[in-house]
Amino acid sequence: MYIGQLSEGQEAIQCFQKGIELLSKQLATLRAFHSQIDAERQKNQQEIEQIGRQISSAYCSMAEVYQVDIKNAENAAQVDQACDKLLQSAVGACAKNPEAFASLAGLRLSHGMADDALRYLTRALQLMHVRVGANNNNGKNGQNNTNGKNSQNNNNTSSLSNGNGNDNEAKSMDDGDDDDEEELMLRQHEAMADLSYEFKTNVGKMCIDLNLYDAGAQMFEACLADDDHFVATWYWAGVCHMNNNDPMTAEEYFQRAQQMLQQCPLESLNNAIIQRLQEVKQAAAAQRASIPDDDDDDDDDDDGNDGDGGDEA
Repeated sequence: MYIGQLSEGQEAIQCFQKGIELLSKQLATLRAFHSQIDAERQKNQQEIEQIGRQISSAYCSMAEVYQVDIKNAENAAQVDQACDKLLQSAVGACAKNPEAFASLAGLRLSHGMADDALRYLTRALQLMHVRVGANNNNGKNGQNNTNGKNSQNNNNTSSLSNGNGNDNEAKSMDDGDDDDEEELMLRQHEAMADLSYEFKTNVGKMCIDLNLYDAGAQMFEACLADDDHFVATWYWAGVCHMNNNDPMTAEEYFQRAQQMLQQCPLESLNNAIIQRLQEVKQAAAAQRASIPDDDDDDDDDDDGNDGDGGDEA
């Protein structure tokens, strides 16, 4: 597998195929051992799931090689078909691998199939314990994802786990809003521990493309918790908060990104941040104005106390 990651083109494909062959034989041996010795059942099950996850990730890596190193204008349709088959195999190898579902979402999104992309992306987010609301942007810029379509997509997403013994798990992740916030963040951290920074940012960007701004904000916040030195991450997190009706947080994040750019200028990103700041400034000011001022309340109480004292005198 490591040689495949370091190789390119057909050489990389052959390495991944050989790795999958060897891992599949190892998996078959473990499954046979698992069925014969009950005392080792739990230990073997964990190893089976781990190897299944490795096989699934290898299929995802093969699909990426096809997209990056092999795809061109002449073979685009054939490559996309091969990638789809590989990613379906990735799901079959491990139905708990968010990489497989996110990769399918990206492939569908590249073909303009937003409904299918939303279905697969939602499942990937569930596996990472990311909250996915029915209407994450409160009706802004995302009317195409509400009402009947959302209901249909939720049903389709639930069906992805059928036959894999994960229905109860999917339901519990859909009910994430009831979880304690700290517990939910811990579960997210554990689920994303082995996922790359690039993968998490790509999922966040897909959330933006599909108007899942609350989920996108959670993905970028997870990235910032890992490493807060990337200007683009602050920018995209700000975009999510801005579209999720939180202009104050968005303004803070855009300002942070702008300050970081002063040390390492990137003109295109700086211009985008300036534009976003202009868009969010008025809404942020209105949000701040709507928050009660504790000092004013204290002054009112003091004035009332003084008046009572005057009457007594």
